[in-house]
Amino acid sequence: MGNSIHFEELSDAQWKYIRSHLPPQLKVRRKRINDRQTINGILYVLVTGVNGEICPNNMDPT
Repeated sequence: MGNSIHFEELSDAQWKYIRSHLPPQLKVRRKRINDRQTINGILYVLVTGVNGEICPNNMDPT
């Protein structure tokens, strides 16, 4: 049996907690990309140790 790493995206409760700690969107700049996707992508790389260039397609920022 291989040693597989399981990653789960943030739950709604976890996101609600994290979101309250993020700075508000500034009105003078262009709109930020999706904060929740960004945090999930960062956590994916940290948990799995995988290079960000080979993340699953559902984490593609486009």
